Amino acid sequence: MVEERLNSAIQRLEQKLQEEREAKLEIELKMKEAIFRSEEEVRKMQESLEKAQQERSNAREENEKIKEWEKARQEKDNQREEEMNDLKEKLKKMQEESEKKCIIL
Repeated sequence: MVEERLNSAIQRLEQKLQEEREAKLEIELKMKEAIFRSEEEVRKMQESLEKAQQERSNAREENEKIKEWEKARQEKDNQREEEMNDLKEKLKKMQEESEKKCIIL
C-alpha cells in the first residue's frame, strides 16, 4: 500500500515534470518565434530607413541640379536682356543718325 502510494506519487510527479518540460519548450519556441519576428521587423525597418536616406540624398542632388539649371537659365535670361537693351540702344542711335541725315539732306 505504501509502495503503491509512492509509485502513484512518483507517477504524478513525473507527469507534472513532463508537463512542465513541455510547457517550457512551448514557451522557448514562442520566444524564439517572437525574437525572429522582432529581428525581421528591425531588418525591414533598417531597409526602409536606408531607402529613405537614399531617396533623400537623391532628392537633394536633384534639387541642387535644378538650382544650378535655374541659375544658368537666369544668367542666360539676364544676358539676353542686356543684349536686347544693347540692340535697342544701337537701333535708337541708328534711327537718330538716320533722322539727322534726312534733315541734312
